[in-house]
Amino acid sequence: MSFELWCSLALAPPRAVEPPAGTVRLRVQAEDFEVHEELGFAASGAG
Repeated sequence: MSFELWCSLALAPPRAVEPPAGTVRLRVQAEDFEVHEELGFAASGAG
């Protein structure tokens, strides 16, 4: 299988039924990547 064929199938796979009903965009802005860590210890403030 050629690389070009593989890429076209990976990015636009064949569909068995109908085209997708819509599209979505997930995690587009910096605010979408907020991380809230819960450490298993108290920070000492040094280091």
